Amino acid sequence: MEVQTVNMDELLLRTAEITYAKKPLDTEIRNLIEWGRDLLKLSTFKSAEESKTIVKYAIWKLYEALFIDPKKHEALWCMGSALTSLAIMTPDDDIAKDNFDSAYTYFQKAIAEDPGNELYQKSIEEAEKAIESHEQAMASGASTSSYAKLLECLKSQKKELWQFDVCGRVLLAVTIVGCVRFAKANVHPPQ
Repeated sequence: MEVQTVNMDELLLRTAEITYAKKPLDTEIRNLIEWGRDLLKLSTFKSAEESKTIVKYAIWKLYEALFIDPKKHEALWCMGSALTSLAIMTPDDDIAKDNFDSAYTYFQKAIAEDPGNELYQKSIEEAEKAIESHEQAMASGASTSSYAKLLECLKSQKKELWQFDVCGRVLLAVTIVGCVRFAKANVHPPQ
């Protein structure tokens, strides 16, 4: 088992080195996207004010990633999610609408860069529902319970997206292990 772990680590290290050699800035982008995504996940477990601060920090990290590569679809999608979160937490209707509009634009850009991604399609639909929910809550006086329901809806959506993230990572790990085993099985003894 230890040999497999060492080989897997070596494979991951070589893959990372090759990837970095080809696109050194891509590693930085990946880290910024992961940082922003992790901050968004963290915000779901905090109070409303803490969540808002954390989401703003996530937006800042995602802006950094998009400054390096404005067409990186993962960063565009995360930015759309972050802006949707911020809009939901914003009681001022005009500011919330601006954030929703920006989020919608980022989701559209992500879909343009990766048109077959079902998660991006679903996110844009959820953003439209969030806009309607926010407008209804504001029209009815935006009581604390309505605001709490909006936050709860957002948290459940993020948990679902987290499951997609975990499944993707598990699939990647299984693929790498399979490749390592396949490579070992096809190694010919030295002659």
